[in-house]
Amino acid sequence: MVPRTHHRLGAAPVGWCELHSHSAFSLRDGVSTPDALARRAAALGYPALALTDHDSLAGLVAHARACQAVGIRPIAGLELTLDDESHLTLLAHDRIGYRSLCLLVSHAHLSGDRAEPRTPLAVVAAYSAGLACLTGCRRGRVASALLQGDDAGAEKSVGALCAIFGAAHVWIEAQRSGLPDDGQLLHGLARLAQRTGLPLAATGNTHYAHAGDRDLQDVMTCIRQRVPLDQARPFLRPGRAWSLPTADEMARAFADLPDALRGAATLADRCAFDLAHIDAALPAFPVPAGHTAGSYLRRLVQDGATERYGSDAGTDHVRARLSHELGVIDVLGLADYFLIVWDIVRFARAEGILVQGRGSAVGSAVCYCLGITSVEPLAHHLLFARFLSPSRIDPPDIDLDLPSDRPGAGPGREAVIQYVLTRYAGHAALVANTVTFRARSAIRDVGLALGLAPAQIDALARDPERPAAPDVGAAGGLGVGTDGAPAARPLRPPGGAAAPPVATPRRHGYHGTPARGGRAPRTPGHGGTADRAVGQGRRRDGGPDQD
Repeated sequence: MVPRTHHRLGAAPVGWCELHSHSAFSLRDGVSTPDALARRAAALGYPALALTDHDSLAGLVAHARACQAVGIRPIAGLELTLDDESHLTLLAHDRIGYRSLCLLVSHAHLSGDRAEPRTPLAVVAAYSAGLACLTGCRRGRVASALLQGDDAGAEKSVGALCAIFGAAHVWIEAQRSGLPDDGQLLHGLARLAQRTGLPLAATGNTHYAHAGDRDLQDVMTCIRQRVPLDQARPFLRPGRAWSLPTADEMARAFADLPDALRGAATLADRCAFDLAHIDAALPAFPVPAGHTAGSYLRRLVQDGATERYGSDAGTDHVRARLSHELGVIDVLGLADYFLIVWDIVRFARAEGILVQGRGSAVGSAVCYCLGITSVEPLAHHLLFARFLSPSRIDPPDIDLDLPSDRPGAGPGREAVIQYVLTRYAGHAALVANTVTFRARSAIRDVGLALGLAPAQIDALARDPERPAAPDVGAAGGLGVGTDGAPAARPLRPPGGAAAPPVATPRRHGYHGTPARGGRAPRTPGHGGTADRAVGQGRRRDGGPDQD
């Protein structure tokens, strides 16, 4: 049973921090950058901040860096959408929990609809190690059951979560949304906590850093739902402002449930994330019997030197250069890396696919002997240290140019991608890139959201810096900032909203070529790199998002 303790009305709960927040990487739902959220959290005195974007870890690195820059602890999290459209909030205790989040995200995006990733609870059970589970917002199974008066269903859902995560890692999530049935829901959650002996944890379900960002969130909702603002009321987030709350605001909101505030503080203390948790360990390359990765690499380089240099392979300057490079590779533990790149190049050439290494790798005699590059570095006085040196902590980067097609033989680049994803399954994935709002795209999307005429939108889009024509809007101008915030002259119709800031994430794409037919390779990515399209589409029931 949750202990009841006295709590002075208005007193700030010691250690409370937001454990359920969305950044702009919850595409077209959250609107603030991870940096803006972290700076606001630090200004409010938070000791930590969790980022729980929808089915995505795309903003996590930026979140960690931003939190470290302002002196608060980053917490890695995720709001997972289950296959029945319900939500579940997950937080990582440690490195193991972070890896579980990555596996869940990868499974969701690789096994379901690209735009609407969904995860069965059975999959959550398979990847639950190192995670803390909050029962979710109003769209969680527990809260939904209580709002329908189904206490038994809520308790059954809690039991299922306890069976997956263990009762010590399940928390009843409590939120005040500013809606008429808040009292009913919170009363039901408190009774459920007492019956099950599980702790409460109060969260704010933050979607933007400052209360003044609400207008921008409304515009993002219009863009997501593809409706103008004057028709968007059914889709707009109701109730209070969904900004980062102050500690005093939370104390007042949960004055009757102080244990929920203390529970959140306790849970935050149990969770931690560090960029070192992102483990980029390479797979071990399968080498012939009797060889290590290092010895096999040396043999391949010696054979390649004979082929490339001929009789000059035994000269002092060639031998000294190769010995130096192999020594550095050995010290840095990168023999497997070079063998993997050699293997990819070997496959491409065996399949008749043109391949060429470029970039600073052309300064490596080892790459030249392995056939990865075609420029002889000694004759051209190219420096190996520009490519790799013991003093560099970042891994090497070898770029391979591949044609999209083979004449008369089908796809080229895609064949290589599929080979890599299959041979190195579990360690390979496509790299996602984030497409952000630019000035013209922001103007066109927001213009449609605000119900402007096509001619007005075109006039603004042609010259974003030009003052708006008198008939465009009362405020004159459509503000599109360059620093992650709306510009000084936003277009605000009565009750309207500002424009999305430039550089706000708009959608996710691929750095590379997706499989033909629009299907991405079905290989889970290590470290969450297969976190692909994480956009939020229109809800299937057409109702407002309350997540």
